[in-house]
Amino acid sequence: MYFHHGSKKDIENLYSPHLDRLHDESRRNVEDYKTKKIDFDVYEKKREWIERGKHRFERDVSFFLHRDNLAKITFPIKEKERIFDESVYNEFKRLLNPPYHYASEGKPPSYSDKQGRLILSAVKARSKICGLAGSGKTVVLAGRAVNAHKRHGGRVLILTFNITLGSYIHDKISAVREDFPWSAFDISNYHRFITIALNNSGIEIEIPEPLQYDGNDPITARRIAGERDRYLESTYYSNLALFDGEEVKTMYDTILIDEIQDYKPEWIKIIRSYFLEEEGEMLLFGDEKQNIYKRALDGERRSKVVEGFGSWVKLTKSFRYTNDSPIIPLVDSFQKAFLLQDYEIDSDESFQLSLTNVGIQAYNTFDRRNLTPLAGQIIEIAKENKLHPNDISIISSQEIVLRELDHVLRTSETHRERTLCAFPSLEVTQHPKYSKNYQEISAAKKKGFNLNSGVMKLSSTHSFKGFESPLIFLLVNNRDSPEMVFTGLTRAKENLVVFLEENSPYFDFFRKHLNKLEFSQVKSAASGPALEPTPIGY
Repeated sequence: MYFHHGSKKDIENLYSPHLDRLHDESRRNVEDYKTKKIDFDVYEKKREWIERGKHRFERDVSFFLHRDNLAKITFPIKEKERIFDESVYNEFKRLLNPPYHYASEGKPPSYSDKQGRLILSAVKARSKICGLAGSGKTVVLAGRAVNAHKRHGGRVLILTFNITLGSYIHDKISAVREDFPWSAFDISNYHRFITIALNNSGIEIEIPEPLQYDGNDPITARRIAGERDRYLESTYYSNLALFDGEEVKTMYDTILIDEIQDYKPEWIKIIRSYFLEEEGEMLLFGDEKQNIYKRALDGERRSKVVEGFGSWVKLTKSFRYTNDSPIIPLVDSFQKAFLLQDYEIDSDESFQLSLTNVGIQAYNTFDRRNLTPLAGQIIEIAKENKLHPNDISIISSQEIVLRELDHVLRTSETHRERTLCAFPSLEVTQHPKYSKNYQEISAAKKKGFNLNSGVMKLSSTHSFKGFESPLIFLLVNNRDSPEMVFTGLTRAKENLVVFLEENSPYFDFFRKHLNKLEFSQVKSAASGPALEPTPIGY
């Protein structure tokens, strides 16, 4: 916006009262948290709201044109008058271009014949549904949830294992073109749901004093937190008699459980015994090859669940990939090389065509002791292929590696990338005050994780299950199980770059199936990352 009669000082005076108000609110928010008037979740939400407001005002001030700065602007019309070199303009173009939009994102879900049958709700129905990545399990779950409410008008419970999946499932339900009240749907992860149910039933969670720690040593805090989690699991969350003799406040006419491969049989029994109405229906959804927690398998080499849900219904058509996607044969080959002995292999029968003009499939190695070159390669690949940050996700089984990488991406002298993480930042973990609340902060970060945040995303593979991204940078660690690597591979919609540690047990496989990233110029960490990657493809 251009102010012909305004000066820089006039514009600053216009906005300064609003910025001063936000600064005052920020100070009050910090003081309320220090004096324990508010908990961390309230503090963090208020802090983020204030920061967003400050950013908007400061951005507006910097964008306004007035007489003082109009003459300083130079547009790249005349080559000799250009202020910036070509790389700067290319970077502006990359960041201002909108992220890629897939055709399926702009319309209600279109169900296959089998999916159309599975979304039909019925009294006392029991079923367990499995399928390969991208086969539409979550789409079926969302359609079934809405149709169930239409049938009985009652409450529907949707449970996951990951905290991060709540908003994703909410969006899938929202895409179903039907009238329904959101108050009829409860979406939660198992442990949060049971915690709320215990509170509603007046059952107090008691933690022995040796399992409580309020010190500043992060190592001790993590150790005691692990012991506390094991205590809570055995005493409460996996206790089959947990609600015996207690009044359960809320029962459900329909219960749908996603990520069933991550569930313990005890959890399913607790949910079915205490929260399902007598005439209610209950369905289980999962993919046993994403069994990263090594749960038991049944005779069909599928996730072992309690009896009473019949045989597995298989979804065998993937809707995630293009029909000529190089990710498909890569995933198929990985299954046969590493998962065939333990699992039933699902072959993809047909594929739904999507449109994209970007094709990146490659591998390289990385050193966890020095993540600066890795960060540089990620940024350079994004720039060379003109990829919007929103289309990029970086995942690994090791949050400690991701945390260090995130810090480099945000603070490097050569690039300062905005990121969104499903875990606390390095600064938080090193802060003595915040590190004590690590679990609370971690839960808040996972709950606020959003695929369409407009920035580059980093997440553990555990928290990214169920999600997908146009480009995945997968960091494979030497101790990763085949299930962990498989889960990471199947998060990519179109493009995949695998980074392996030296001496990786998976190195020969990826060397055989992917091209190696080669950088023609290697720079030191002080001068920036390696540049000019050679063309890459499957």
